[in-house]
Amino acid sequence: MKKNSLVNAGGINGLGESLINLNSESFRGLQAIIMARHADQTTAEKLANRIISLRFQMESYLAEEQTDTILPAGYFIEQLLQAASISKKRFAEYIS
Repeated sequence: MKKNSLVNAGGINGLGESLINLNSESFRGLQAIIMARHADQTTAEKLANRIISLRFQMESYLAEEQTDTILPAGYFIEQLLQAASISKKRFAEYIS
């Protein structure tokens, strides 16, 4: 199986070109604002954001009509467990 990658190879505009200059001063300023906001979030807010991110990743994956990479459901479960700091053993005990 090919290594999983959630990067949008089509770029922002779907043409394979990025519309954002990652080295620009404005982008670095935006990045600093995002990092500062992230630092101010509670653990619960960070977990909620990670879960939302996983939801969007799953929806995006399921919406793809053709894909050369197959992600098993366990991949998303594992990501959720990591985000929630739940060990696989603890999860297995819970569901058994």
